[in-house]
Amino acid sequence: AVRGRLLEALGSGVDEVRQTAAQVVAQVAVVEMPEGFWGSLVETLLGFATCVPADVGRQEAALKTLGYTCEEAFASELDESLLRSKSNQILTAVVQCMRADLDVVVRRAATVALLNALEFCTDNFSRDAERNHIMTVVCTAASSDQDPDVRRAAFECLVRIGEVYYATLEPYLPHLFEISVTAMRGDREDVALQAIEFWSSVSEEELNRHDEVALSAGAAPVPDDKLPKNFIPKAVPHLCPVLFECLVQQDEFQDDDSWNKATAAGACLALLAEVPAAGVLPFVLPFVSKNIVDQANWRTREAALTAFGSVLDAPGAVDASAAAAAELNTFVDSFVPGLLSIFATDPQPMVRDTAGWAVGKVMLQPEPAQKFVAPACEAVLKTLGDEPAVARRACVVVHNLASTFEDHASDPVGVLSPFIEQLLQGLFLATLRDDDTQLKATAYESLGRLLRAAPEGSLPALAQCVPMLMERLQKTLTETPASEEDKTELSEHQGLLCGSLEALTLRLRAEGIAPFSDQLMQCYLAVFQQGNAASVHEEALMAVGQLASVSGHAFEKYISHFVPFLNIGLRNWEQYEVCHVAVGVVGDICRAIESKIEPFTDEIVGLLLTALQNPSLDRSVKPAMISCCGDIALAINGSYERYLPHVMVILKQAAQSSAQIEVSPDDYDLQEWVFSLRECIFEAFSAIMQALKTGNKEALIISEVTWLIEFCAYLSQEPNMPYKASLWSSNISASEKLIGGIVGLLGDLVTTLEKDKPDLRSLPWVSQLVERGCRSENAGVRETCGWARGVIFSQG
Repeated sequence: AVRGRLLEALGSGVDEVRQTAAQVVAQVAVVEMPEGFWGSLVETLLGFATCVPADVGRQEAALKTLGYTCEEAFASELDESLLRSKSNQILTAVVQCMRADLDVVVRRAATVALLNALEFCTDNFSRDAERNHIMTVVCTAASSDQDPDVRRAAFECLVRIGEVYYATLEPYLPHLFEISVTAMRGDREDVALQAIEFWSSVSEEELNRHDEVALSAGAAPVPDDKLPKNFIPKAVPHLCPVLFECLVQQDEFQDDDSWNKATAAGACLALLAEVPAAGVLPFVLPFVSKNIVDQANWRTREAALTAFGSVLDAPGAVDASAAAAAELNTFVDSFVPGLLSIFATDPQPMVRDTAGWAVGKVMLQPEPAQKFVAPACEAVLKTLGDEPAVARRACVVVHNLASTFEDHASDPVGVLSPFIEQLLQGLFLATLRDDDTQLKATAYESLGRLLRAAPEGSLPALAQCVPMLMERLQKTLTETPASEEDKTELSEHQGLLCGSLEALTLRLRAEGIAPFSDQLMQCYLAVFQQGNAASVHEEALMAVGQLASVSGHAFEKYISHFVPFLNIGLRNWEQYEVCHVAVGVVGDICRAIESKIEPFTDEIVGLLLTALQNPSLDRSVKPAMISCCGDIALAINGSYERYLPHVMVILKQAAQSSAQIEVSPDDYDLQEWVFSLRECIFEAFSAIMQALKTGNKEALIISEVTWLIEFCAYLSQEPNMPYKASLWSSNISASEKLIGGIVGLLGDLVTTLEKDKPDLRSLPWVSQLVERGCRSENAGVRETCGWARGVIFSQG
């Protein structure tokens, strides 16, 4: 009865009722269809959509319901076969309803329904005749329909087809180019944006396929239908001139959040340049040279800068050839002096803004950054006081310069040395500006990066920053926010200050930060106290962890005051990022004060074990928690005995879970997590063995050796299991690290359990793993496996 009433509502004379009913039917369908109910729904909707004489309102509602159902089914990962088996009927009805002679409301709904149904049309796209018909209908709608909303939706279909059915595009590309260029040049802006997006989606898909080929080197070959078809290099000569036309159609007051033909064209050009062998340089560089000198038209100058920045660091821009790379380097050398002048002096703010963006990209490249560091710093010092958007670019230039030279921070003097004090002063002033909150955040982030990159000889200048930042942090503690928005802004400001102080603590080390340690800790504790009972400040936690790391045993005097707040962080499962940071800080403190943490470990270990058994805690935190159990063991050595039975249960459960979990070949995040979990299990077990041996209690671990070796044996066989092989072949680097972890743990077993050591020499999988690890490309893995081979196979 309920289903019948819902279907009746699709024919209501009230538009709002029809729209709501369409959404409700779709929601009910994705629940009932997998259970075998409402199997007639699709046929009923198709009947409504194609009935004669037409009821336009019910036609529209039925088509929208089909679209919503497909969308919900895809989003909820419904069994595709439920809709794929009906794709012929759905496509027939939807395509029929896209005819130009039907009501525009029906055509719009049908085109959107097709967009949502495309995921389930794999079989149809595999058959030439059906695919040709679909492409003809969609291209006709995109180019010829009288309604711009239909044209936009049709181009959205083409975007999705470019992503999902990329391998089938080749016969249609000439016509697709023709209709997309027509739309880019003359259609309504939202239609033009989708036409540009089509080429962006093809570029992105082609780039992803090149990446897959690169990742598969030395592993299973990529199937033919997953290989890049190199559409983009063929399109570039024809597409670039059209994108250049769009680049000069900027909104006069656009910003980073603006999305128009100019910004979309810039994003598309950047993607084109990323595609290997795309060959964009012969088109981009002449456009840049011609238009950058046009003093009469700011739009052409800004477009030239966008084009330059888009190809600056893209692999496809240099066509993988030394000649193209040399050409770009020569162009950069000649272009950057003028670019810096534009950044500092151009009369148009948007041009200065884009110039600053391009300068930031240049400063990420070591050679030009070193060559132009002096004029770049001069330009930055002039523009830090400019309009907020331009000043933000200046901050990013500093950030990027610092990132480029951060590896040289241990040098007594570096290329940044002459400018450190002026840049620090300029960034400090920028953080005080109250005309743009985003500028304040960017300035603080750049300040933190500069503090990390400053050469050793600049440490006295850095030390002068500590009292200034502490004073600002203390000032925030006296502020009373009037609203939730003010409270959020205050917390963010405190986070930025804590981040800068964390960077200073790292650089100044124990001797440099010691004079400020008491005041710093007082500030951090006050920040914690200002929070609520359920949460603690993430950045303040990290700052405390850094202070503990550099202070060592001197941190002991703060521990009793800090642990209550640390435990709040460990309980904060809802804000799992905070919980993750708190876990890391436990490790920092264990390494800093060692056994002095023991009075507090009962509660800490209890919180860790409870969290590890909680299925609602985000899985990303759990490997770190397991590793933290090892950190605590190394700190308190033999006293860890009281936690051993409980921790071993958790480690065994985690090992079993990692073996049972099903990982699809393309779920890279889950693959990475599984490897991380296993690596942390081995790290924790090794740490616990070492700790117990130090306390002369290594015999306690003997009862756990059997399951551990069985787990290692299972992992050694995983690469040969059909349903597990892809986990290893897709993650060569991670799998080699894991092999190092397994073999290292086996070596630790032999050296720790001297009287009761297991004889591993007779196990073929052990020698196989050891030899594989000794051939690893990872030097650390080779070293570990070489050591383990010596101790395992020399057992007496």
